[in-house]
Amino acid sequence: MVMRMDILIVEDQRRIAEGLSVMLSSCKEDGIQIERTLIADNGVQALKMLEQQPVDLLITDIRMPIMDGLELMRRCSVQHRDVPFIILSGYDDFKYAQKAIEYGAKAYLLKPVDRAALYAAIRRIDAEKREKGGDPHTARRQLLLHYARGEEKIDNAVPVWRTQKIGTETTYYVAYTQFDGTADLVSDPSLRESLLALTDSRGLILGERDEVLTLCPAQTSAVSVAELFAGRGAQATAISDTAKNLDALPAAYREAREIFCHRLLFPQKVLLQWSDIRPLRKDFTIPYKEIDKLKNRFGAMDENEIKTALAQLFDRKTLSQYRIGYTLALCDTVYRCMRSVETSLEPVPDDTQTEMSRVNELFAFDSMREYLLYLCRQFSLLNEKVRQRRSLTSENAAMEQAEAFIQSNYQKQLTLAAVSNHVSLSYAYFSDAFRRYAGKTFLEYLRDIRVQASLKLLEQTELRISEVASAVGYDSYKTYARAFKEVTGTTPADYRKNKQIMP
Repeated sequence: MVMRMDILIVEDQRRIAEGLSVMLSSCKEDGIQIERTLIADNGVQALKMLEQQPVDLLITDIRMPIMDGLELMRRCSVQHRDVPFIILSGYDDFKYAQKAIEYGAKAYLLKPVDRAALYAAIRRIDAEKREKGGDPHTARRQLLLHYARGEEKIDNAVPVWRTQKIGTETTYYVAYTQFDGTADLVSDPSLRESLLALTDSRGLILGERDEVLTLCPAQTSAVSVAELFAGRGAQATAISDTAKNLDALPAAYREAREIFCHRLLFPQKVLLQWSDIRPLRKDFTIPYKEIDKLKNRFGAMDENEIKTALAQLFDRKTLSQYRIGYTLALCDTVYRCMRSVETSLEPVPDDTQTEMSRVNELFAFDSMREYLLYLCRQFSLLNEKVRQRRSLTSENAAMEQAEAFIQSNYQKQLTLAAVSNHVSLSYAYFSDAFRRYAGKTFLEYLRDIRVQASLKLLEQTELRISEVASAVGYDSYKTYARAFKEVTGTTPADYRKNKQIMP
């Protein structure tokens, strides 16, 4: 089935907006057809357009006059809560982008927007829409999830809350976890029964595929809940402090989700609580100097140097002193560094850019170890590309020098050894490199240069053919005549005759 999409682009720079529109119109992803793209200059204009024309996706810049992207997202969460967002971020917008993701943005892309990354984000959003469309069974309970996320008004959530046993509790806590999305655990009867057994039949599971939100009476063992989810494949479960009544649900959800974002800093813990996060520092300074040093070393590093440098940069003891924002900012800075290097090697294949974008998707990995292994591979690949480009540039310069030397000295008894010595390259290396550069062997190139030079002498002088041969570097007429015929298909004498020049 083809998913047809109308997309609204909100961007105050018209040139960027029109460029995105062209990029979207050429989208050829399987199962996705972009029907129409609309453009708004700011958030206020976008809201007016949404009232008149519903869309399937909204792509917005963060920083804009009149109404920025964050305020637009907040307004849409009330008026147009089903519209997914993709955020566009400039170099200095990291904190804004992080906030946008907390508000529910599906992706944030760096300017200039990478085509492959944009298409990948659209594919993910399309997949989520298809999944949600097939889950009417839990629609009423999911309304509570939407309210927790800030996507639904409390007035609409109250009737559902009153029908749930958890709604009669004095206090409760929110347990938050994520799965890989391969199974719809929210609708799994056995999981639901196990939770009800732990919560005296008063627990409530909400979620959509990979994200699971569980409301548990305050007296429920958080360790038991975490172990229940761990047995189903969850890496960790985060719980909020206790909350009272429906009004407190959004704050409890945000707290549990924020705690869960720190799971990569606690790889051995199944249960995460606010007490784990509270001591961590919020203030941090990114080690830009160290990253710049790494940037300048691309093309000259070996595997051990790369591993050592990244291990120092992402030192576990250092990361564990700060909130997850430091690790995210570090990943973002390293990604921008790598992309800057990659861009200097243009043209770059689209598949390379797509792989590179995952460097900035920390939460797509199950552990810091897995992320660092991936980062090391990408560093090594980019390092090798830079090395090859520099080698090619250096090699081309040497070949140009060799070519100039041959053209100035072809009349002499020139040998491959003499030319390779002139450009300070080994005999064997120069032979292969020159063949790649010229598209022919050294001897073929020298022959062609000499024969071409002899054509002018045959046409414009009265030198004997043997004298012409000697003038262009041949020590015998026979060798010259054979080379001449290989190039022109005729003999020197016939060529001169046809040009009506006297022998």
